[in-house]
Amino acid sequence: TVTVNSQPALVLASATVQLQAAAGGSPVSAPVALTTTGSSTVNFGLSFATSAGGNWLSATSGSSTTPGIITVTANPSVLAAGSYRGTVTVTSSGASNSPMSLNVELAVSAPQFSTAGLVEGASYRSLSVSAGGILSMFGTGLSSATLGASSVPLPTTLDNTQVLVNGVAAPLFFVSSGQINFALPWEVLGQTQVQITVLSGGVASLSETVSI
Repeated sequence: TVTVNSQPALVLASATVQLQAAAGGSPVSAPVALTTTGSSTVNFGLSFATSAGGNWLSATSGSSTTPGIITVTANPSVLAAGSYRGTVTVTSSGASNSPMSLNVELAVSAPQFSTAGLVEGASYRSLSVSAGGILSMFGTGLSSATLGASSVPLPTTLDNTQVLVNGVAAPLFFVSSGQINFALPWEVLGQTQVQITVLSGGVASLSETVSI
């Protein structure tokens, strides 16, 4: 009896790696496990590229065969305060889904959040709102202080912090380093997807696209 199996597939423990660093600071790293489906092992190679900021991204592995650990490293020493994106690409001739991409997001003295950190404001469950709805955002470096709105109409700036939704400044209830509560502007009524960006102290986060 001869059993012929299909090629195994590469499996990354995470699709996105978020790194934080101070402007002019030391390199920061994060490990990401790489495995394959089934019991097979495959050889793999790594390459990396950035969309801006030059050659701040690198990736290494102690093994060229799965299972392995990919160490993603960002060097902020030559970067200005801001947010940057890069990609690590995993290739393997023995895998059915090669090449596979690992997204890297680097915040250099900048606010940072992800789509998973955006939830419905009352229940903190997954995002399910429309224009005028209240959202909570969780992340890091979102604001330099903790401050709540004290008047109506709600301000669109608190502690020099703004949330831009498709470029429109959202009304703010509350800001802190780790959380912002805001209302989705009525200007996005009828849209099914929006881009959300945080501005803190004049430094912008990466924009994240979310469905509403």
